[in-house]
Amino acid sequence: MRTTHLMLTLVSVSLMAQVTPQASSESKDEISGIDSIGARTLTTSRLTLDVTYPRGKKQERLELTVVHDPKGGYYLWHSINVNSDQLGNVGNRLKVMKERRVVVFAEPTSLVEFAFGDVLAASVWRRRAETADAAVSASIDEIRQGLALLEDGRSLKATKLVPFLDEKKVSGGKTPVEVRKMWQEFRCEDFNSFCPSTNNTIASITKQGSNWRLLLRNRFDVEVILDQNFDLISVTQSTLPPPEKPFTLPVFPKK
Repeated sequence: MRTTHLMLTLVSVSLMAQVTPQASSESKDEISGIDSIGARTLTTSRLTLDVTYPRGKKQERLELTVVHDPKGGYYLWHSINVNSDQLGNVGNRLKVMKERRVVVFAEPTSLVEFAFGDVLAASVWRRRAETADAAVSASIDEIRQGLALLEDGRSLKATKLVPFLDEKKVSGGKTPVEVRKMWQEFRCEDFNSFCPSTNNTIASITKQGSNWRLLLRNRFDVEVILDQNFDLISVTQSTLPPPEKPFTLPVFPKK
């Protein structure tokens, strides 16, 4: 009897938890990824989902962005809230990919995604699907199966944050003070100004054996070397910052 009650409970929870794609919301696009040879075209799918959670959390609307590698068959996905008070998020994931703030590297057995905002993050995706449409269906199924975790505010993917501000890993004989100054100047010419991370981009990604070499770009370039586990090996400033603008006094019209 107790087993029957448990089964009925699980069925009712399953029926309450729903992920429903909005009709005619899907759009296709392409982004430029990278592989061991050079540029690699990846397919993107973007659509809107209405999500009902299993334990009563308010229904949400999510935008799902799926990236599929037609050559290797691997895919990755991200979802973001696009409720009525968060419409500014619409299309944001695709936007940061096209701006190269997020870059995908196609490995023979996975997709590796690097994201560079306030921090540098890396994630590995080993899921496969034969087509872009199959990747979308599989991504929706993964969201549906993970709704309980999402309702608790937990992520369905593992992401490694890279502490590239580690002063001990910066080459060139820089002192800790010089290291902090370098990273301040990387984003901001004037320390008193507000300089958002939206100008941070990933100029290139290459493999050196099992290590990763990333060239990060803002006001100047910084080379970051990571090992196969995305742990920091070294950081080196590669180019000089642009020359400082000369200070000039304002000119007022004569009365």
